[in-house]
Amino acid sequence: MTESSEKNPPYDTAEYGPFEIGIWRKANDQGRYIYSTGRPSKSYFDKKAQQWKRTSTFIGRDNLAVSKLYDRADDRIAEHEEADYQSRKDAVDKETTISIDDAA
Repeated sequence: MTESSEKNPPYDTAEYGPFEIGIWRKANDQGRYIYSTGRPSKSYFDKKAQQWKRTSTFIGRDNLAVSKLYDRADDRIAEHEEADYQSRKDAVDKETTISIDDAA
């Protein structure tokens, strides 16, 4: 993670093997959430330093894996958008039920 992502951690992450991408959520002016992704990264073990590191530089063979990572991120975003929709729908249904009950 970069210094800025440590201050503003992702809402969720998607992973594919050693690859990871952050997913951020921000409310728009209407209060609905907008999702965006950060830069993908790859974990690797630096034998010289004897520690795990992350990079956002990829070699040719990584391209297919990164595309699958974006596909997973897209699936995760779709799940969040569906949950947001259901939450809004449930709130409207509850509000409608209360209004009907109050009128009776």
